Formats: sequence, C-alpha cells, structure tokens
Amino acid sequence: MLLASIGAVALSFQSIDGVKAIPDAGPKFASAYFKQVNDNLSMGKTPDYFVVGYFMSKAKVISAVVNTKYTAAQMIISSAVLGFYDEKLGAAIKVATERITKGAKDFDSFTKPEQEAVAAAFTVSPINAIAKEGIKQDILWRFYSGSQAGMLAGYLTCWYISPKQEILLKFIGESVEGCAERATKPEATSYPELSASFKGFEQFKGKTIDDATARALGVQLEATLKSALPAEYRWKN
Repeated sequence: MLLASIGAVALSFQSIDGVKAIPDAGPKFASAYFKQVNDNLSMGKTPDYFVVGYFMSKAKVISAVVNTKYTAAQMIISSAVLGFYDEKLGAAIKVATERITKGAKDFDSFTKPEQEAVAAAFTVSPINAIAKEGIKQDILWRFYSGSQAGMLAGYLTCWYISPKQEILLKFIGESVEGCAERATKPEATSYPELSASFKGFEQFKGKTIDDATARALGVQLEATLKSALPAEYRWKN
C-alpha cells in the first residue's frame, strides 16, 4: 500500500526559466526503505532513525518556503514515511501538500493554519523521543546525520525556484558544511560507509553554488542516502 502510494505521486522534474529541478532521490530512498521494512517486520515499530531524521528535516525546510507542485510532491513522500510511524504527523503534512499539488497555482505556500498544524504535529511527535536522555550516542549520530542530509535535500529541492537567491545559497552552503562535519564525529566510526559518504561533502565546502555544483551535490546526496541502507536495498541508477 505504501509503496503504491509513493509510486502514484507525480514527480516529473519541473523547469522554471530554463532551470530544471535537481533530481531528488527521496522517492527512491523511501521506496527502498519500505522494501526493507516489509522484509523486517520489527522495523514497523522501531524506525531507522537516519530515515526519519532525513524526512523530518526535509519536510520542515520545504514547508517553510514557496512551493511548486514538484516540491509539494516531495513533501507527500515525507508524509508517507513519517506517517508510517506517526499518523497525525503524516496527515498534517499531507493535507497542505495535496492541496498544493492538486491546486491551480504554479506557486503556493502553506497557509498559516497549515504551518501551525504541521509545527504542532512535529512538536508532539513520538519520533522526537530519539533525543531523550539515555539514547545511545551512535544512534543519535545516525538521527542527526539524517536530519542534516534532509536539510540539504530540502534546500536543493527548492533551489531551482530561485537559484540565485542569496539566503538560499547561504543555507545550502551551511548545510554542506554540516554534512561534512558529520564524518568528523567520534560516533561516525560505527557507520563507516555512511561516514565516508558524508566526508565526500568536503569537496563542496566554500564552492559557489552554481548549476553544476548544485547538481553534483544532488549526486553526492543520493550516494549518501544509498549508503544509509543495507547493500541489498540500494537502488540502481
């Protein structure tokens, strides 16, 4: 059911003033993760915290900016993954994103009540229990690494809407630095492949975020998402 709902979302890459959206690996990542969950039923109760961290941060970023049908469709993917573990959070995200994807406007934003509903759902979500005292540090590293990757993914998804907006480029640059920093944490040694992928962001630090760099970041981000999964669930390009 979940895999079918993800496949049904229209995710054709849009173009604005000749600038194409960066291919977003989120749908492939979600689909691969649900295949893993289907094969390991215990994961239905205990999520992979990299995955939920990724989709939570991505949703937070995209919900705060002007959306197109393409960016809103990415939010529907987040609602499917997060809603699997928290139905109220998934529903709050889905209401606004479906309104935008089905609406007549080329550009639209979450209304204030929609933003408040999503913010409230994030605040009380049981997923946030990962940050409670007593959680193992290597699991926290995985959660916050997913969150950092999700933040970058959110900004890259929206980049094509306004590719020269200074504040957006600043946020992308800061997110790149945050991703590279994940590999320097002591807990990174618990996840060598994933840590190596985060180390790959070092090459982008300080670079101008032009078209070529933004797309290269998308490629690096996709490689990072793959490395967060067991090898048998990594998709082929």
